[in-house]
Amino acid sequence: MSSATFRLSGDALDPDEITRRVGIVPTETSRMGTPVPTQRHPHLKQRANVWLVRVSGAGTSPSAQVEDLLAKLEMAREDFRILSNRFEGIFWCLLDMEDDEKGPTVLEFSATQVARIAALGARLCIEVTDYR
Repeated sequence: MSSATFRLSGDALDPDEITRRVGIVPTETSRMGTPVPTQRHPHLKQRANVWLVRVSGAGTSPSAQVEDLLAKLEMAREDFRILSNRFEGIFWCLLDMEDDEKGPTVLEFSATQVARIAALGARLCIEVTDYR
């Protein structure tokens, strides 16, 4: 399923403090050292503290997910800009090709959306998957 995520991470990051500061409830938080086992790595642990907000949903276009996430984050744009400079801020788009059986899925950013993402001070990462 395609999604758009804004993630802050860092050793000194306190997820609870981020939530208080920006006034947005995160989709997920995790603390450094918390077990995050996978099939290949059953003893894997979280490497940093993480705070993130994710927008996803079947039937929702990747462009709509990006727009929904930007609308949420812009309530605290200046805080996120500062926090992205202090911690690692990433605006992450996952484009799952399996979502669209009619043809290729396209993720398109308008110049305005790119400027809005840049105003958050975050890097932009795009991951394309196809598990078919």
